[in-house]
Amino acid sequence: MRYSRYSKYEERIKNPRGDHRDKDLFIPGFEDESFFQTPHIRFCAVSSIEHGHSEPITDLQWIPDHYQITAQGLPTENLAMNCSQIMTCAFDNQVLFWETRVPRAGVKPLSKKERDIINPMGVPLTFKHLDLTWKPFLRVTLQSPETGTVDFAPRKFSMRETQVSDGVLVCNDDLSPNVTAERDRVVNEDRRSGSLLHAAPLKEKITDAEWSPTRPGVFYISKQNGSIDIWDVIDRTHAPSLSQSISSSAVTFLNIKVISSKQQLLAAGDSNGTLHILEVPWALRQPVNQELNLVTNYLERETERRAFVKHRWDLREEEKREKERLAAIKIGIAPSHIATQEEIDIRMKNEYNEFLQFEFGVLREMGLRDENEAPVITSATT
Repeated sequence: MRYSRYSKYEERIKNPRGDHRDKDLFIPGFEDESFFQTPHIRFCAVSSIEHGHSEPITDLQWIPDHYQITAQGLPTENLAMNCSQIMTCAFDNQVLFWETRVPRAGVKPLSKKERDIINPMGVPLTFKHLDLTWKPFLRVTLQSPETGTVDFAPRKFSMRETQVSDGVLVCNDDLSPNVTAERDRVVNEDRRSGSLLHAAPLKEKITDAEWSPTRPGVFYISKQNGSIDIWDVIDRTHAPSLSQSISSSAVTFLNIKVISSKQQLLAAGDSNGTLHILEVPWALRQPVNQELNLVTNYLERETERRAFVKHRWDLREEEKREKERLAAIKIGIAPSHIATQEEIDIRMKNEYNEFLQFEFGVLREMGLRDENEAPVITSATT
């Protein structure tokens, strides 16, 4: 019985082994039956015809695993960190977004007997819930921005990561609290007239500042001793209206989020990595009557005051220089007349015109200028 089982391989076993090991030898009886067959990759799920593209698809790409697209078309962070969405484009001027995850309603799992009947080819049932019912959750039609007609046929996607700074912008508002190491002040970034609100030096260092999103005259300041100062310009401008201690370590970051018209939250992070969530009271989130106009007028008055002070400083400096000049004349160590800036400009323009005339004369002698051509002279008067 055993001999008859191996008798058909007797001749091959008796043959000596060849030395051509680098050649592909197909030994009868030991070849792979599927080697000469074309492999077939069977699909797991197919989309419905009425909900797909009407023209040939030109490109298909998986959306990266670190973010996902919502049904409203907004990109959000993908906490699961797995690729589950697909983008497709075609000659029908459309970009479709597909979801491969199981819907929230869920699908009742099949028993082993039912799986064998429904899936005789052994294809995995991972995407069985999409078969013949798969449709995109977002559809984007590309139109011409000028005529509004559909005449754009996408051919290729280009998705790549870009490195950006994850932090608060330095100058994102015209008026913003400018935080220094030991004091706070409000400056106008456009006019550059100096500090409009300047507080006295503090004992503790300031770490962050945040303006209220609903009240124009309120801003928050975090300090190194773990407390937060709330400034209300309508109430007072020389000191904070309220101070509250929230942590035993330094508060390093502030952020305000408007939840609704009746709720506003203040998030504060300290140096120990602890996040503190505080609810902003009604008095600090609800603006008073004509608050925006009051704050605007206050800032305008401070801007005019700073401009007036700067003008007075310039006058004082000019008066001081004049006194020094008169004193120098009396003792005989200074000229009787000191040229003003206007006189200096006129003298420099005259010297420049003389240089132009000299240059033109040299070029005319060299034959590079016409005899009838005149030099361009700049007016010396202002």
